[in-house]
Amino acid sequence: MSTAGVDKAVLISYEGKDILPDLDVVTSIDVDKAYFIQAYRRYPDRFIWFTDHVDPADRDYVKGVEEDVGKGAKGIKLFPAYVGTLPGDPRYDVLYRRCADLGLPIIMAWERWNDPRLKAYMKDYDQFLERFKPVAEKFENVDFLLTHWGCFNWLDRYLTHSKPPFPGLQSFIELLNTYDNLYTDIAAITFTFGGANNEEWPYPTGLEMLRRLIEGAGIRKVMWGTDWPWNVDLNFCTYKQAVTMIQQGATFLNQREKQMLLGDNAARFLRLSS
Repeated sequence: MSTAGVDKAVLISYEGKDILPDLDVVTSIDVDKAYFIQAYRRYPDRFIWFTDHVDPADRDYVKGVEEDVGKGAKGIKLFPAYVGTLPGDPRYDVLYRRCADLGLPIIMAWERWNDPRLKAYMKDYDQFLERFKPVAEKFENVDFLLTHWGCFNWLDRYLTHSKPPFPGLQSFIELLNTYDNLYTDIAAITFTFGGANNEEWPYPTGLEMLRRLIEGAGIRKVMWGTDWPWNVDLNFCTYKQAVTMIQQGATFLNQREKQMLLGDNAARFLRLSS
């Protein structure tokens, strides 16, 4: 972080169990939540802890979240697909209400929304977005960060949807513009365009997608991110390159807009600033 010029980072207590075994995904993550709590407490000025692995099938899942908030968690990350649910599953409602009461933001992972190997998935992206709209409307006091520019080009859509005119992006932009409490990030942009599509840094097609996203939804809705550890673990983009991609490559942004993308928007979402 210091080498790349990153002041603070969201530390998500990501564990191996967050990857379902039946997905056959090899992960080097072999630590538990206690390890992340230890890191957060050791570097409280650098890390903002978000708890995760929330499964509504567990009747006491909200209690577990509340216990983590008591230990210092400042928000929650949900992986609906990994626990066999869709974002609009009514079993999440009690958690959404509690987040509204406590002022907790939610990072909601939308990757694998279209993975047929999972218990809950959808084939049509627009229908997937429609399933989330009632959540955004009903819980307007909860801020949601919808990961990876809405994952409109996820899995089998990598190649066909990852080049102009980026089919699906406009639908996601319309969702962001409809609700004030919705945000997104560009974490995994290096993987999608550098890893999956074999582009060289600074990933010009990824930057073009970012330009269209910001042009459509506005700069205040979009945050920078790394998708660590995958960008480092897969060895195609350094942590610092994920920063300089914006600093040097995003020539369509002025300095103020780059500052908003790289930090100010996240600080507002995390309630570190107004």
